[in-house]
Amino acid sequence: MVSLCDFKYYNYPNPRYRREEFTLLNGTWDFDFVSSFEFSSSLNKKINVPYPYETKESGINDTSMHEYMHYHRTFNIEELSEYLLHFEGVDYECKIYINKELAYTHKGCYTSFYFPIKKYIKVGINDLDVLVHDDYSKYHLRGKQRTRNENYECWYTQYSGIYKDVYLEKCGDYFIKDLKVKGNKRGEISYSFSTILPSNVNIKIYFNEKLIKELDLESNSYFEGKISLDNYLLYDENNINLYDFVVTSKDDILKTYFGFISIETKNSKIYINDKETYLKMILEQGYYLNKLVSGTKEDIFLDLITIKEIGFNGIRVHQLQESNIFYYLADCLGLYLWSEVPSTYEYSTLSKEEYSYQLPYIIDQNYNSPSIIAYVLFNESWGIPLINESIDQQEFVNSMKDLTLSKDNTRLIVLNDGWFNLTNSDLCCLHEYEQDSLKFKEKYLDKDKVLNELVVNGFGLAFAKHNKYNNQPIIISEFGGASLESSCGWGYGNKISDINKYKTQLENIFKTIYSLDYISGYCYTQVSDVEQETNGLFYEDRTLKLDIATLKKIIGGKFNE
Repeated sequence: MVSLCDFKYYNYPNPRYRREEFTLLNGTWDFDFVSSFEFSSSLNKKINVPYPYETKESGINDTSMHEYMHYHRTFNIEELSEYLLHFEGVDYECKIYINKELAYTHKGCYTSFYFPIKKYIKVGINDLDVLVHDDYSKYHLRGKQRTRNENYECWYTQYSGIYKDVYLEKCGDYFIKDLKVKGNKRGEISYSFSTILPSNVNIKIYFNEKLIKELDLESNSYFEGKISLDNYLLYDENNINLYDFVVTSKDDILKTYFGFISIETKNSKIYINDKETYLKMILEQGYYLNKLVSGTKEDIFLDLITIKEIGFNGIRVHQLQESNIFYYLADCLGLYLWSEVPSTYEYSTLSKEEYSYQLPYIIDQNYNSPSIIAYVLFNESWGIPLINESIDQQEFVNSMKDLTLSKDNTRLIVLNDGWFNLTNSDLCCLHEYEQDSLKFKEKYLDKDKVLNELVVNGFGLAFAKHNKYNNQPIIISEFGGASLESSCGWGYGNKISDINKYKTQLENIFKTIYSLDYISGYCYTQVSDVEQETNGLFYEDRTLKLDIATLKKIIGGKFNE
């Protein structure tokens, strides 16, 4: 039986960027709601970081919106050196003070950040204060966070303030940053990184802890290059070959990993390392009972190992950016990921500025993970409501693809997943929640009608005006959504009265999907129930609605066994 401890880097706060000396700053902090972006004279509450105050696990359990928050704790420094202070997720805008001196400001829920703190600290006890502002602004990248005081449709409780790990790393004055590594199917490794001060550096590449390549680079502050290996193993869902990449500067060591993988489309199909690949994905929203999106390592491990066991080969990470351990475990399990940019909910100058600013950071923070095969930039016209007719909105979406390509041209890019895709989307993705499997099949039998006549979910044709299909692979990127009558919430279509009928519904809808020979994959909605949306394969507490053996047969297309 595989356990979390079998994954050798699971105990690092970020397994993808590792330094040996680190201190987690999670746990009990002083906390209170405040009236403005200013220090409180007294903090009367305690909060359990990294759970947002809206959760039961935080110890606060208040789901109303409080726009300003003040966090405080102390940390001990035994030796004066350079340290990096990491925040993996703070929603939405924050100011960080060390010993009452402003050290850093940040904006954006879904982008992690860190900064050096040597000039602010002292040997002994140091004060750390975090002031946070959040609200219901629709120009923010919100994802599935609600924009009013109650849940509605498929929008859920917001998560404000610190909601991911906080930690210190000891480094050095010549610390390494912005380390990006990628391998392709030809055995070529592309890398780039910087040192904060000019330094000689050493690079080592390991496979299964055996050194297979080493090189020394002369003093500089920016490094970029390519390395070729003659004997190498490719990375895919069945061959999980991960290589360690270690960079050493004058006084710092930073470790990451990569895989050799290439993702392409041709002849309306998806190819991974020249092998035609059919995507069997499930939609994942990252919400956990009493924790919102701040699941523990154990929570995440249970989700991913079960998803793999029942036969899915991929996950659409929907409307959020997941935790570091999530991406690491997906890399180790060979689960292909679609990384989705969380949506805004208005089209305005502010929303375009926010989106354009956040997007490059979102791409950079997950760049090294070989499991990520696609970026989803927009979903169901959220934040771009007039894209079907608006040339301005179409040009904005296209420009965001160009921006993505300037940062990473090695993955597929999905534009406006669900409907109104543009021609330069690498995949044609359709959402279909028809619950009657016979009607579903009838609607989707004729590929040409689907692409040119089918009105998707009542909103419009598959492509925006002035655009047309250009031989992209077709994915039914949301379907299913079956819900039991016993669940206190909603699903797509009529709720199902008992578990046997639920099983039959899943069988019938998957039979329809597998009968469509022109599609290149699917994404089932969804992993688990989420608050009022009860269409998961798991209940919200992660109890399975059907046993694993039954689900394996359904996902595997073995309906008569």
